[in-house]
Amino acid sequence: MSQTTSSALNNRIVKFVDFDNEDFDCVICYQIADEPVRCNSMCSGIYCNGCMQQALNRYNCCPSCSRNDATALKDEVLRNQTMNHQVYCINNTDIDIDIDTDQATSKSNGYPKESSDSKCSWIGKYDELSIHINHCEFELLSCPNDECEEKIERRKFEQHLISCIHRTTICVYCNKTIKSTQVEDHLSRCPKVEVSCVCEYKCTRDMMDEHRDKDCPMTEITCEVIGCGRKIMRKDYEKHQDDAAKQHVRLLSATLQRVVETYADPQPFQIKWRVPDIAAKLEEALASMKTYKSPTFDILFRGSHKLCIQVEVDGNKLGLYVLKDIATSNNKNRLDISGTSFTVTKDGQSDMKRTYPSNSFLEPPRWGYGWSSFIADMTPYIDNDGINITLDLKLNKINEPLVL
Repeated sequence: MSQTTSSALNNRIVKFVDFDNEDFDCVICYQIADEPVRCNSMCSGIYCNGCMQQALNRYNCCPSCSRNDATALKDEVLRNQTMNHQVYCINNTDIDIDIDTDQATSKSNGYPKESSDSKCSWIGKYDELSIHINHCEFELLSCPNDECEEKIERRKFEQHLISCIHRTTICVYCNKTIKSTQVEDHLSRCPKVEVSCVCEYKCTRDMMDEHRDKDCPMTEITCEVIGCGRKIMRKDYEKHQDDAAKQHVRLLSATLQRVVETYADPQPFQIKWRVPDIAAKLEEALASMKTYKSPTFDILFRGSHKLCIQVEVDGNKLGLYVLKDIATSNNKNRLDISGTSFTVTKDGQSDMKRTYPSNSFLEPPRWGYGWSSFIADMTPYIDNDGINITLDLKLNKINEPLVL
């Protein structure tokens, strides 16, 4: 039995039925010539087209007659004779070499012969082999599913597609493409799957949070009365309001009292502050060639305004600032201030005092919202390597809505 390596079938081996004529063999690979060619000098050698091209590229001459200008000429007569000869299906890997000629002839029309269940028994013309392979039940096909590297016989292909662990499916709820192995996990999280609340209300999973936040009678909520903070089920909210009515009145009265006190005419207040380690701060400012700025220190919240204080040291110069912290103040508007002064003292004696008139709200370019005081030379005020500062501050009524 002879064979050839077919370039038309991706270099797969084709076995012929009772074809031992050496006149068809390639003189290089000793197989039946695939796409047979001859030297243009018509010497006796027969070659596979691929073998001849490799020889000419490597040696620049015919392997048989050594002609330097040799070229390959197709032998159509020999090719037609080869293509009309009987071959076995390339998916039959265990051919009985001693099969008799009469049996092979009886199968010349392409009818299958009996064989084992694991091999294809087709016999037909070589020219018909490629057509047969396109329908052969034993041809190995690659699974189209991503990450699956299996090759499956065509007869088992549909069954494999049904059971392949890498197969995909479409979620019937959200139309998302998912792997079959992930269906259970996906359904446990799919936003469009219908779920039941503890109150037995049913909706899609992506609407459940909204239901619980707004409607669910079994959701725990907090009493809205300021100062109460009681947590109850939404279904019990009205009952809680009735049961706690007296307590709520007392809480609301206390809240109203605090609001009245906050929005009434403010009393001046005083903050005493000491800036220590002046020598070190001066040295730090000098070494870094920049102004030393202290952290901001909170003074108070006034309604929705927040005030802070800060000190700046630049050489012997001293800057004192009252700032409005815009980032943490809910009210971004200006805050009216009056009767405000910084007092710098030494040994308990007041040596410097600066007072601001009413409505002195300023917007210095470096500090944003704030009020400043500046000492050209702070040396006379240094006391034991520190400076004592007193801030007297009075804020006018704030004009903002009452919020409970």
